[in-house]
Amino acid sequence: MTFNLGRYTEQLAALVAQPSISSAIPEWDMGNQAVLDLLAQWLTERAFQVEILPLPGQPGKANLLATRGSGPGGLVLAGTAIPCPMTRTVGKATLSSSANETASCTAWGPRT
Repeated sequence: MTFNLGRYTEQLAALVAQPSISSAIPEWDMGNQAVLDLLAQWLTERAFQVEILPLPGQPGKANLLATRGSGPGGLVLAGTAIPCPMTRTVGKATLSSSANETASCTAWGPRT
């Protein structure tokens, strides 16, 4: 498999375009299901086994676990797609996401 800059750029644009606002303000909170569904599709196309794990008590939010192979030489991709908490001022209101939300992270490495 070779790196394709055009495909990478298209996928990045599609990923960023997914509605995924995570907010302590319920009317603004969108969850991350659309992001995970898109990632799951791409990973499945690359022969990964994909599992989406819903987060209890957080509708529309989940984690993604993807594996390819097993034992030495296998690969695990696990992460969360919940955006980093942020605070910003709009007009006279200060908007803040929940302090206990998890920052975006992805970890990968050899599977043992």
